[in-house]
Amino acid sequence: LDSARLNHADFSGAQLTGASFVGALLDHVAFTGCRGDATVFRQASGDHTRFDGGSWRSANFEGSDLEDADFSSATLDGAVFDRAGLHRICLLEAHGDNVSFVGVSMDGARADTVRLPHANFDASDVSSSVFESAELSGARFVSANCGDTSFTKADCSAAAFDKARLESCRFDQAQLVDATFARANLMEASFDRADLSRANMSDANLFGCACHGAKLDGLRLDRALVGLSGFETSGARTARRAPEDDGAQSDGGAGR
Repeated sequence: LDSARLNHADFSGAQLTGASFVGALLDHVAFTGCRGDATVFRQASGDHTRFDGGSWRSANFEGSDLEDADFSSATLDGAVFDRAGLHRICLLEAHGDNVSFVGVSMDGARADTVRLPHANFDASDVSSSVFESAELSGARFVSANCGDTSFTKADCSAAAFDKARLESCRFDQAQLVDATFARANLMEASFDRADLSRANMSDANLFGCACHGAKLDGLRLDRALVGLSGFETSGARTARRAPEDDGAQSDGGAGR
């Protein structure tokens, strides 16, 4: 079915293991409840395509363009979405280990309660998305754009946010034990009642951050900019205040 025009087709419940849809047109196509393990969708495109409730283990979506796609409750272990366009994707209650989203554009994603431990979002755009109550332990967001995204109540233990853009992100009540934010831009982010035990925020921009009631045991703030933030009086190690003349700059000391 490579390069096929399948707009409005209904494959719901079909057995599609190993099938190939390379370059196919999939506008409003339903793959609801399909078994599509190892299926290939490279360079496919579609609007409002439905993959919800299906099994897509080791499926390949590299370079696809799937705006408003629905992967809610899907099984995604080992699936690859690298460099795909996934604007406003729905991942509600989807689950899978070691899923790769490297270099994707998935701004506006709905990923509440998603379970994606060890997922890789390096160099991706997940801005203005919702990962509330998500399971993201060991996930990677290195050099990603996560601006204005909510990780409220998410488990991001041992996750890597190094050099990421995290302006105005919400990590309230999140689990961030052993997470790393080295050189990240966290200007005006919120960590109220989060657990930041043993997290590393070295060289990060924390200007204007809130951390009311957060656990900060063992938090590292080496050379971090903490002006006008709750971290100024946290007692964490080797923090520094931003100079008055550059403290309000959004890129000061991080995300460069």
